[in-house]
Parts: sequence; structure tokens; C-alpha cells
Amino acid sequence: MLTINTRNLTSNSNIFVKFAIKMKTSAIIGLSLLLAVWLWLAWLLLSAGGVNLKNLLILAMTAIIIFVPLWKKYYKGPENKKK
Repeated sequence: MLTINTRNLTSNSNIFVKFAIKMKTSAIIGLSLLLAVWLWLAWLLLSAGGVNLKNLLILAMTAIIIFVPLWKKYYKGPENKKK
């Protein structure tokens, strides 16, 4: 399991460090793999179709669909599930 000393974290610390503290190692590996696959597919889309507004909008929409729910699940934590 990932262990990070939380005593040295200030309120201005990097948000990704705080994000990694709340996640299990398996979740970090899974999210990293998903990010790598998404980046690879994004690169394929942009290299095959070119950089235009349509392709950029597709990438933005897929990023929102994939990563916003995961961000809410892992970063916000179970305290927001009560609502």
C-alpha cells in the first residue's frame, strides 16, 4: 500500500499528492492505465483525422465522460455519498 507522510503537506500542496493519498495503489494503477489508453486513443484520433475543432471537441467530451466521475469517486470520497 502507498504510504506518504502527511505531516509535511501544507494547504498549498499539490492537488495530485492529496489525490494519491486518498487512493489505494490498485486504484492509482487502474486510473493510470485508463489515462494511458485514453492518451493513446487521443493521439490516434488526432494523427489520423488532424487537429480540428470536431476532433478537439470529441476529445474534450470523452475526457469529461471518463474522468469526471472517477475524480468525484476517488477524490471527493465517501463523505459526499450521503447526499
